[in-house]
Amino acid sequence: MMVCQVLAQQAFVVVELSYELSDAELAAFARDGVIPLRGVLDQDTLSRVQQAANRARNGPGGFWYSIYLWRQDVDFRACALNQGLAAIAAKLLGASKLNLLYDQLFIKPPKGEPTPWHHDLPYWPIDGDGVVSLWIALSDVDVANGGLEFIRGSHRWGRRFRNFTVDRASERYLPLSAYNDVESMPDFDQNRDRYDVLNWDLAPGDALAFHALTLHHAPANSSARYPREGYALRYMSEAVRYRESDGMNKHVFNHALRNGDGMESEQYPTVYEAGMQ
Repeated sequence: MMVCQVLAQQAFVVVELSYELSDAELAAFARDGVIPLRGVLDQDTLSRVQQAANRARNGPGGFWYSIYLWRQDVDFRACALNQGLAAIAAKLLGASKLNLLYDQLFIKPPKGEPTPWHHDLPYWPIDGDGVVSLWIALSDVDVANGGLEFIRGSHRWGRRFRNFTVDRASERYLPLSAYNDVESMPDFDQNRDRYDVLNWDLAPGDALAFHALTLHHAPANSSARYPREGYALRYMSEAVRYRESDGMNKHVFNHALRNGDGMESEQYPTVYEAGMQ
């Protein structure tokens, strides 16, 4: 069992997590670009992250998210820097070293709006595609309350699509202006029957692992009472390099790096390396 020791408030917090990926799961990830991971968090770690999520949220409201929580909260940090979770991502990517890009908390409230189709990589200052997300359910998740849906195999299309931004004032999703010759996002909802759309019901502590180019979205939370809550960890392999460009999320930029640099830095810490103890 892998152990991650995290220094916080002058004390070590020890988290022990282990999940063995099967050959079938590895093959499915390579083929589909997304797989479910059942029970990836133990009950103690899950409870700590759920409590951290309650601390982090600024009251009730519409769709809400926040990033870089690992830098502010000991329980998010213990989860985000856990070697056992990072080892899953390393095996999926075939990588011997991983850095954490950032972590992210999502809360989609009852009656919450749908999240448009997108893939994540065009948002990030990264050259290369060796990035995987672990999206961990902190609540029960299904399509009725806004569970994620994915287009099978879309990470292998070799295409990049224009994403959207969120207007915080109006809580509306707005398309980004044209940049870098990326394609406009097709209307996948109107042509849904042309694609193999995947989704899974999740219990708290389950996760979805997906490639940074796998197209996904979330339908509206049509439930009257139940929010959909998830905590995402974004891991990147040693092969990727730093690259800023238009249309990216400037909150993820690292001003200590220049285009072409490796990602190793205080902002993007090493979370897994072959042979780490």
